[in-house]
Amino acid sequence: MGSIQQPDMNNMTKTTSSPTTPTQSPTPPPPQTSPLLTLPPELRNKIYSLALTPTTTTTTKTVPAPTGQLQRPALLKTNTQLRAETTQMYFASTCIQIPLNPSNLSNFQHFLQNLGRANLAVLGGLELVYTNCIQAGGGYTHPSTRQQGVLGLLVMLAEAGVRMDAVEVSTAKCKCREGGRCKSSARAYGWDFGRLVGGFRSTLEGERG
Repeated sequence: MGSIQQPDMNNMTKTTSSPTTPTQSPTPPPPQTSPLLTLPPELRNKIYSLALTPTTTTTTKTVPAPTGQLQRPALLKTNTQLRAETTQMYFASTCIQIPLNPSNLSNFQHFLQNLGRANLAVLGGLELVYTNCIQAGGGYTHPSTRQQGVLGLLVMLAEAGVRMDAVEVSTAKCKCREGGRCKSSARAYGWDFGRLVGGFRSTLEGERG
């Protein structure tokens, strides 16, 4: 019988590989401050004004999405500090035009919530465009009911923090394109709104005084 060879333990020890040390992930570099934010506040405000103020002489009116969500400029989305420093400056120079259907104010309520009280208080202008069209299926409101609806809307605006002297109402082009009672109803709503908002402003000013 042949001899049985025993394994050389010394060689086995030599060939055994040592465990590898896990590599450490590189440390991320510290965040850098934007050169813009290192400028004095007065100079930053001038830059913000140039970036956010329209250059045309005509008034540009911003229209929210049907859901009431408003698209904001990219500058307001850059970082937390820029958003805090530019948001109210932007809204103070902005006029927003939003469709208004008195029988369904859900989107309008979403708009007020999305904008927030602080921004509504400085808003440059808010134009409510009356879109109710009777001949296209909208409901006709009796004058007394219409006035109650206008007052309810004014209370909603005031409670949301809207600057009341920035609010106006206009009538959209009739969806049925025929006019008639539908057009006269829209005009009546605008007339009631203009009359009641004047008294509402006077009441608010008297309470502040």
